[in-house]
Amino acid sequence: MIVVYKEKKGSKNRAVIYLRYLDNGKTFPLLRVFDKSDNLIFEQDLPETDDLYSYGEIQLSSKKVTIKPRKNSYTENLEPMSFDLV
Repeated sequence: MIVVYKEKKGSKNRAVIYLRYLDNGKTFPLLRVFDKSDNLIFEQDLPETDDLYSYGEIQLSSKKVTIKPRKNSYTENLEPMSFDLV
């Protein structure tokens, strides 16, 4: 099963994090970036996880996507994930 978890619309692109639920109860997130015409321009498997603390705010520019972890005591040592779109 695949469901939309988060979406961020920018001036030129749209980034979507999809969640794929596995039989063992974990989630296997997928990042996809689309252009204005809904053409897929970037796709990246994200790390498998038991929780979704690593997937907070999405920052989107024309050249880069950054996913910041949620702000709480569990994620204080986690670094943001960044991906170049070029």
